[in-house]
Amino acid sequence: SLENISAEIFKREQTQAEKQWSEATEEIRLVLRSGFQQMVDWMVQVLSPAEEGEKRKQFREAFATKLIEFLEDFPAKNITNDEELSALIEKTKGLLSGKDEVTMRKSVKNEEWRNDMLAKFSEVQAQLEPLVQVNGRQIILAD
Repeated sequence: SLENISAEIFKREQTQAEKQWSEATEEIRLVLRSGFQQMVDWMVQVLSPAEEGEKRKQFREAFATKLIEFLEDFPAKNITNDEELSALIEKTKGLLSGKDEVTMRKSVKNEEWRNDMLAKFSEVQAQLEPLVQVNGRQIILAD
């Protein structure tokens, strides 16, 4: 009957829409996680000692601004309610509490602060890594 056919079509379309929404949600999460991972990786590189014969990566205020803005804007971008990433964002906010781009640049010159931050950002990096690997896929964002 027509009623049964309509119910079957509706159910099929509903299932398809749920699948598409689930895939879109996962993509949004992965993009946000990958973006944050790139920023954390940058901080680890900047805070790490230089390789023998090389100069230490230079701390750039512009990138620090991007990191601070990402941390501040994350609640509005977290449309998928990613609790795991949200916890790491809050942890990172705590690490940088009271710091702006200028004070971060000055603090990077202090070896004790740099080593402390390197250990803490390396911990965030390690916790973030499994969140970015989804089904063997990883998104690489262009700068």
